[in-house]
Amino acid sequence: MKKSFVLFMILTFLISPFTFGPSAQAAGDENIALGKPAISDSELAGYEAGNAVDADEWNTHWTANDGSFPHWLEVDLQGAYDLSGATVIWNAWSYINQYTIEVSRDHKVWTTVVDKSQSSSVEQTQYNAFKLRNVSYVRVNLTGINGGKWAAINDLKVWGVPAAGPPHEPAQGEIQTVLPVRLDTEIGQAPELPSVVTVVYSNSDTEDAQVTWDVILPAEYSRPGTFTVSGSISGTV
Repeated sequence: MKKSFVLFMILTFLISPFTFGPSAQAAGDENIALGKPAISDSELAGYEAGNAVDADEWNTHWTANDGSFPHWLEVDLQGAYDLSGATVIWNAWSYINQYTIEVSRDHKVWTTVVDKSQSSSVEQTQYNAFKLRNVSYVRVNLTGINGGKWAAINDLKVWGVPAAGPPHEPAQGEIQTVLPVRLDTEIGQAPELPSVVTVVYSNSDTEDAQVTWDVILPAEYSRPGTFTVSGSISGTV
């Protein structure tokens, strides 16, 4: 049976319909973001992106250089890892930090694994559990903070282990959902769509599945903006 879904193109923040659970760190997993290269779209002098992955949870932090939103912070894991989750320690305690977390293997196609863009939590330390294989980049997108606070992160921890092997095809089982993906392309250039997407089973396991995309007309990418590409996978439901 075919399961349909869509892919949004060009700087679109997507909502993941799947929640992975309350616990982030699996037994034996390490903070693989520690000391890794970090970048951001904006930063104040002295509050650079690297401060968010320096192991100092309370005395250093990354801060954007203005109070607008969205802003993002990204970590290059410098290798392929199987992830079990991520922990974000916010600088703005007792405030509502709204955000999403995306991951990527190639720095081109981004999969949304956490969506708290409508969160009302004021917890300073927030744990996010998810399972995904062969990930090399993690990005936190801050979409808003109440009370006029600027985007700022004390510490970002990414939990995982070195990848055990290449992504593989999904086993038979009940597919609950397909994780949303985002892809940027240049005007006039046909996008390079991924050959696989991540499916989530009823037991929370994730696997790669081959995807068949609908035809994209040149008019869709001939002008600035956002458009949607539909696709389908075969699976047992």
